[in-house]
Amino acid sequence: MNSCFFMRLVVSLCMLSESTVVALSRKHLKLVGPDPSCPEQPDVQQMFTDDHRWHVPIDEKGTGEKGTGERVTDNELHCMFGSLYEDDTGDEDMNHRPNNVPNIADIMIKNKMHHQETRHNSTQRKMNFKEAYIPNSLLKRLSSDYVANLTVAEVKVMLESTDFSIDSFQHIFSNVNRTVFERLMMDVASDDSDIDIPEMYYHPMIDAGINQMGPIDTWNPQQAETMRPFLQGLSNEHIKELQSDTFQSLLPSLNELSDKGALDKSVQTVVMQKYKESKGPVQRWTADDMDEVNALLPTLSRRDIMAIPNQVIDESLNVIDTKVIAKNAQIARAYVHRVTDLSTWMWSAENVTRLGDLVQFIQSQDMKNLPASVITMDVFTSTVRKRGKESRLIAKKVVEQRGDPSAWSSEDLRSIGKSVVGLQMQELEKIPAEAILGAVDDLDASSMSPRQKQTLLKKVKRQDSGRISAAEIKDLKGLSSMLKTDDLKELDPNDVLEAAETFKGIGKDLNKAKRKQIVQKASKVEGDVGALIGMLGEDYVAEIPLKSVKKMSFEDITSMSVSTGNNQSSGAGEVKWTRSQSKSLYRSIKSGLEEMEGEEVTFTTDIIRNLGTIASGLPCEDIHKMAGDDVVSLVTALMEQDGWDNKQMRCIKDTMKESDEEFTSRLTESDITNLGGRVLKEFSVDDLNQIPENLKKLAYEQIGNTKLTEDKKEKRKWMASEALKIMNKSSDEVLTSDDLLSLGNLSCSVPADAYTRIEPDAFIDNVYSLRECYLDKEQLGAIHDKLLDVNGELNTWSSDAIATSGPLLSSFSRNEILEFDEANFSAVAIETLNSFKEFRDRRSGSIIDVTEEDELIWTEGFTSVAIRTKEALVAESEGSRRRRRDVVHSPSCDEIIDLQDGNIAWTVDELDAITTDTFHNCFDVLGAVSNYSDGQLDILLNKAIQTWGSVSNISSEDIALLGYIATAFTPDHMSQLDLSYLDTLYTIGQLNGWQCEQLESGVNRYLELTGWQISDLNGTDLTGLSSFLCGMSLDQMLTISFESYGEASTDIGELTMCSHQQLSILKSKAVEQYGAIATWLPEIYTEVGTVVGGFSSQDFANIDEESLAGISPAALALLPPDVFKDSFNLELVGYFDQYQAQAITNDQRSVLSSSVQDALYAAEYGGDVTILSQVRTDKPTSSSANDSTKYKLLEWICVFILMLINKLV
Repeated sequence: MNSCFFMRLVVSLCMLSESTVVALSRKHLKLVGPDPSCPEQPDVQQMFTDDHRWHVPIDEKGTGEKGTGERVTDNELHCMFGSLYEDDTGDEDMNHRPNNVPNIADIMIKNKMHHQETRHNSTQRKMNFKEAYIPNSLLKRLSSDYVANLTVAEVKVMLESTDFSIDSFQHIFSNVNRTVFERLMMDVASDDSDIDIPEMYYHPMIDAGINQMGPIDTWNPQQAETMRPFLQGLSNEHIKELQSDTFQSLLPSLNELSDKGALDKSVQTVVMQKYKESKGPVQRWTADDMDEVNALLPTLSRRDIMAIPNQVIDESLNVIDTKVIAKNAQIARAYVHRVTDLSTWMWSAENVTRLGDLVQFIQSQDMKNLPASVITMDVFTSTVRKRGKESRLIAKKVVEQRGDPSAWSSEDLRSIGKSVVGLQMQELEKIPAEAILGAVDDLDASSMSPRQKQTLLKKVKRQDSGRISAAEIKDLKGLSSMLKTDDLKELDPNDVLEAAETFKGIGKDLNKAKRKQIVQKASKVEGDVGALIGMLGEDYVAEIPLKSVKKMSFEDITSMSVSTGNNQSSGAGEVKWTRSQSKSLYRSIKSGLEEMEGEEVTFTTDIIRNLGTIASGLPCEDIHKMAGDDVVSLVTALMEQDGWDNKQMRCIKDTMKESDEEFTSRLTESDITNLGGRVLKEFSVDDLNQIPENLKKLAYEQIGNTKLTEDKKEKRKWMASEALKIMNKSSDEVLTSDDLLSLGNLSCSVPADAYTRIEPDAFIDNVYSLRECYLDKEQLGAIHDKLLDVNGELNTWSSDAIATSGPLLSSFSRNEILEFDEANFSAVAIETLNSFKEFRDRRSGSIIDVTEEDELIWTEGFTSVAIRTKEALVAESEGSRRRRRDVVHSPSCDEIIDLQDGNIAWTVDELDAITTDTFHNCFDVLGAVSNYSDGQLDILLNKAIQTWGSVSNISSEDIALLGYIATAFTPDHMSQLDLSYLDTLYTIGQLNGWQCEQLESGVNRYLELTGWQISDLNGTDLTGLSSFLCGMSLDQMLTISFESYGEASTDIGELTMCSHQQLSILKSKAVEQYGAIATWLPEIYTEVGTVVGGFSSQDFANIDEESLAGISPAALALLPPDVFKDSFNLELVGYFDQYQAQAITNDQRSVLSSSVQDALYAAEYGGDVTILSQVRTDKPTSSSANDSTKYKLLEWICVFILMLINKLV
């Protein structure tokens, strides 16, 4: 450990107290007067430097097992802090210190008072940073006898006044007097408790409870109740160890925590397993038993649901919360199937009401047979919100009941509830404006499509009203999201503030240009950033210009109060800032703290937790400063926040190794639990191998409980294989449900043969979890065999087996998909197809390490299921009519709506057979599909022109709704389109597939219709142009004002269609806005995004590690190969994170030296030598001796060593 750093850490955390005879100086601790029992004038700074105890880790339980670190004796403590303190707190409970042993609580409270006196306005701050008035290095080494003499009042003062590391916290609570411990626990549990213990200390508190009361398997209900406030700190093993009566006493609290989402899924599963052991198999359960674990019911398996006695499953509907069960679609569907298959079941209004939220899982064929009086009940209309068969059926029944929509009242419209999405477009167009305005609150809660909302808005918005007012916006409520950006430009700034609550509710539905316009308007009358966010909500934070954030002072940030409603407010550390905003805010806070303290900031857990979301702006330079005795606590505090990028996570890992090169070999159970899988997975495979053998299973369980999709494939597979070895399940052993639970997300990366070894029942119970895995070709092959093993031949599969398999059907060929029984497949066709969409939605935004071959398998799997679903819909629509093989089917609008992304299944001939009426009714659904072939797009474009007569007849709003079909317009078409609205360009500009000529024609058409010059465009306009900005000529781009660029720099920085020359011009605008590149701070690089792709090699002359961390992978990929080669040497490439290294194109790599290419590999794999050696070995090599694997690996190792030396220097 670096003793100089540690000394600085210790000294900087001690506060000066002028009111005492002891000097607690930041530079040293020294007695003012002589003391015969102590060394003459002891220099405590030197004492910390010389004494080995400050540099040797100690066991968190104080047993010394972790190292040779020793405790501090009372006399040494006396010598450090003096013996002349008078207890003047007025609390008799604190006046007991014997033998002149100093009162640490008194020291801290006096120093806290001094600390607050030196900080003006501290009481007005939302962020109040604690200091470690007594170093944690000292607190965790206090003798057990000393801690045992602490009183309740003293411990409270310590909690309030100083910052604790996990070790010092656990040490204090493990060794206080048992009575004091119990009194503190009672205080924490009370409703009016003044003790606030952050969640990061819950695990240590459980460990402290074990030290106080003995092993968990000996706890009685009374002892367990003592720890009730900290049950979230219980691990899976803790739950398993609880005695039956003790577990039963904690069950209500565990159920409540589960209901609040405060328990990890794996812990919930173990709690349910424990409950099964306590109550016996589900066949013996009662309805009351089910009610007792209401919130945990989603963890039951499908087999459990099917085994519950008939009478119990029926009675359970009277006691359970159906919203909870609806969270797990597999269990919910099984539940509905069981209940509705009972011989006693009747489709009555009473029974439908009992089903509650489970009605959304009723199959459409069952709904068809229900009377209108039942299907139009609120339980249906308030729950079924998706645009599909079920909502159409409900809407149809409502229309039958209420009559023609042209005569509807607001009550009629409200009666359809969320199922309004099921109305046909012609029906929506008939609804009177008065009815729409009267039911607008109910419409807000529905999931209407943009076209449906747009249709209703046209009905109620007065076309001749001129500038829209705040009153109109408040009346429109959710429909206001469809207002044009041009409408918002006309708003008076005061109207924006008056309608702020409405804007707050629709923020997530607005595009960036609209949000930016609203922020610009509001900022003219409300300059306080915190107040602005409080009024408009967090959806608008990203639109606040960086220049506004940079102007915020330390006082502005720490006193920021963001209203959250109900007279509540939050601070700056709870706002979801952008990456560049966080970096700027962090720099301001750091500067303010250093100015106030007169020295460099030393990080404490309290500082990190106060920073909150702003902590994501931490540069690696400051993360490295956390190395030291308390690194686990500091990293645990960091992990309370999301948003860490790959570079920061690697720096966090490196920081822990800087504290101790053999860090992982010294990990304790507490360390592993507190750090969690998000940190552990960053270590190299060699580091993970050094974890103590008895803790490896826990370590891999923690890793399996975290998101792994974006980690390198080879690393994931290695960790999964290692986890199997630790479980003794690496060869022929059978895998159980418990094994899969232990593996967690690592189950997605196990070797292919492991899937074939899963117990059949365990496989069936865990299919839903496996459906979330992005498997490779070999793994899918094993899944294919296992599905056949558990379900039998394809033509015998039940509807449930098909639907449950979902995306895993990609393991079957198109011909195999055709083997499913027609009736069984048709019953779940739409549900199965939708499961693919859910799978793809989970992937969106993730960078998954996958080969093109694997990607193709998944794509073909979806296409096969889509084709089979299409055929099922066609067969259903044609009914018993015999279909002539020589007649091409003409898709209906209902079929198109049901297929959604599956519309790629239509043949070119079938798409050509769509009638113009059908196309006009659902062209927006067809336009939302992204994976058409060129031939399909051409047909659909021709169908659009045929529907409207000519391209010039298509309205601007309809062009936006054409979506991907619009990308097939030729440049000539683009020059004739109505592109007068900015929102149209923004919407279609977000899509892939544009060519430069189309963009050029589109932006010029917009300028022609609006009559504007490029120099007239403001930040909102530039944001709204989206990719069409890249259609500007170089001369046009030169006329963009730098102020407008600055207002839109974040959004322009996301564009990837601009050429290097265009980006170079935009770079010049960035220089005008932010100053010379040599002066740019890291957040500027983040802010300008892909504009860095316009840099020359000279522009990178002053780039360093922190600035490089701000450059987006997309920007690097846009650099010309020669610029990249001349700009990035071996050292700079070594600073790349995984995604930056992955982004480098083949053209760029081809001009690099072999050593730089190897450095790219090293950056991509995090310098993991073992994984890299595997990757390099797997890659094809030439026959030349110089290119042999042996020499290439040796060369890479040399490169890696040089990189490490550079970092250390």
